[in-house]
Amino acid sequence: MDKAIEEYKKALNNYLYDTPSMALYNMAWAYYSKKDYKAALDKYQEALNTDPLTRLRPQIEKMWAYLF
Repeated sequence: MDKAIEEYKKALNNYLYDTPSMALYNMAWAYYSKKDYKAALDKYQEALNTDPLTRLRPQIEKMWAYLF
């Protein structure tokens, strides 16, 4: 999972990457899989802050329910 997180960070640092909310969602999932629930919540929130109208919103809200 750590390797995946590093790759998502690289994608987020690329200004041409046009779906940062997807990378943030996947990074949050990786943190969730590592049982780092605080980091997962932070990344889900960042995904919504980056793109409030993301089509991932229902999945993010579902994951919030699992985390809380």
